[in-house]
Amino acid sequence: MNDKGKLMKVIRKPPVEIEFNNISFATGNKEILHSVSGKFSPGQLVAILGASGAGKTTLLNVLTGQLLSGVSGEVLVNQEPRNMRKFRKISAYLMQEDLLQPLLSVKESMTIAAHLKLGNNYSREEKAVVIQDVLGVMGLEKCLHTKVENLSGGERKRLTIALELINNPPIIFLDEPTTGLDNVAMKNCVEMLKSLTNQGRTIICTIHQPSDSVFKLFDIVYFLSEGYCIYNGTVDGIVPYLSNLGFDCPLTYSPSDYILEILYFNPTSTGILSKEMQNGKTLVITGEKIQKFCKPALSQDDADIDNSNEYPVSFFDQFRILLYRKFIQLKRNKVMLFLEMLHHLMCGLFLGMLFYDVGNSGVNSYANVKLYFGTIVYLMYTHMLSPILVFPEEVKLLHREYFNRWYSLKAYFLALSVSILPTMILTSFCYLIIVYPMTGQPMESDRFFWFLLINIIMSLTADGFGYAIGSILSPWHGATLGSAISVPIVLIAVYNIGHADQASEAAKTMMSISFPYNAWVALTTSMLNGRQPFECEDIFCYFGDPKFLLKKMGMDERDQYIPTLVLVGFLVAFKLASYVSLRFRLSQKYSLIEMKLRPLIKLFNLDQ
Repeated sequence: MNDKGKLMKVIRKPPVEIEFNNISFATGNKEILHSVSGKFSPGQLVAILGASGAGKTTLLNVLTGQLLSGVSGEVLVNQEPRNMRKFRKISAYLMQEDLLQPLLSVKESMTIAAHLKLGNNYSREEKAVVIQDVLGVMGLEKCLHTKVENLSGGERKRLTIALELINNPPIIFLDEPTTGLDNVAMKNCVEMLKSLTNQGRTIICTIHQPSDSVFKLFDIVYFLSEGYCIYNGTVDGIVPYLSNLGFDCPLTYSPSDYILEILYFNPTSTGILSKEMQNGKTLVITGEKIQKFCKPALSQDDADIDNSNEYPVSFFDQFRILLYRKFIQLKRNKVMLFLEMLHHLMCGLFLGMLFYDVGNSGVNSYANVKLYFGTIVYLMYTHMLSPILVFPEEVKLLHREYFNRWYSLKAYFLALSVSILPTMILTSFCYLIIVYPMTGQPMESDRFFWFLLINIIMSLTADGFGYAIGSILSPWHGATLGSAISVPIVLIAVYNIGHADQASEAAKTMMSISFPYNAWVALTTSMLNGRQPFECEDIFCYFGDPKFLLKKMGMDERDQYIPTLVLVGFLVAFKLASYVSLRFRLSQKYSLIEMKLRPLIKLFNLDQ
């Protein structure tokens, strides 16, 4: 790959050296890292290698700051104790999955990233220079107007890296950057990373069983086995180093494969190699062991960062940019919009025919109340399931952007909440304008307003309920939990239907904590309070009087105002629960709990 060597003409930052001493980490009764040490310097492409379960990703998470709780030892940045607030601003962490924001072109993705990561201290012209520079180095100039969905695996990987290069971080961490790539794309990816180190960056990545041609591209390789460092040094130093210890690598073997073979067939070799390596404190260069050398300290404060602000742009600008991105994606997701509109129109037509002209019929007045409840249940499940099934995938992408300090969680959550309003209002309106006239509801503007308002609030409440679940659980688990919770609250809502005036206080209390029940009460009272007797066509109608019907429903002394406020209260509560769940999902505590439960999850096959 042609390295132009001119990346970041606008943004310059000093090099970063990271050192770690006696790092240990345990989860439960299992110690994953055992006092490992090492130092990675600017201009180095470093690979952390080892068999599955050796502790590669755990060490990477410790170095990035993704994992802090339960870690002992010290991490130094330019020979000073790591300041996480400052370190986050000069580092980037790319997780294993190369997730990208959908329905955006390469140029749009880069432009939005530039606005978020560079802020207002740089002009549009300077941002354009940075974008052009990054895309040139990453070899993506020809993909400028290509949608991310149409990129190849290697191009997606390069774009993921390019997005984080916008603010020119001097140290980059990557977890398994070659996963899912063929041999050619894998080599191109590592060559590209190698070219980035030539500009003074420190790049550290985990990698699993690289080919010999890829393995030779790394400057430093750091081997782990059972949480111990068994080799730390240059690639060309492995074979003579092992030979001095009595492990002669055959000429036809790749050194990386040979080390893994030694560990597999000779379990005691881990202890031998770790002791010889002083668990990473020794560096091997061309077969000779040397003590890690020291360089003049470079202060973290020297980095080109604004220490007064946590993020490059203000909260309002974050919200504006993220909302703009959401609206672009919404506008281009025509299939989803079409299906949602069709779904609401078809269901509205179906309910309209099923409950045709029951709105003022004394014979069918009870069916009219069923219509109100059916509308509530329909809107509840329609808007609850979508975030449960779809949002968990978005959380993975949010995790990367949020961890790399693109924006605050509050700005993201506010933009997310606002972006769903147009679609929610439009689809609900399309459904209601079919159902309302077809079912013979009173053609009065105030009643139609309440009918529309209550159902939109109900839709938003159900949506918040779905996000509260989707923020913390996988789609499979979320759908299970959502059904387990929603079914009882729907059953509680219809408890004592038809003779609710005789319900006990305990039953009334249970019904009041069901948000579909409050929506049903608000909708029913708004439509029936103050109505003239229904048309009975010269026959006796048991529920011909709206007041009597409301009494049997236990709603005779109620109006729509209090239940609507209660419903709004549920909406606010679910939104807060969504935000808290999301914050917990992105926290270190969640990562720690997930790590502890991982063996149990795999045992019962719960990671589906």
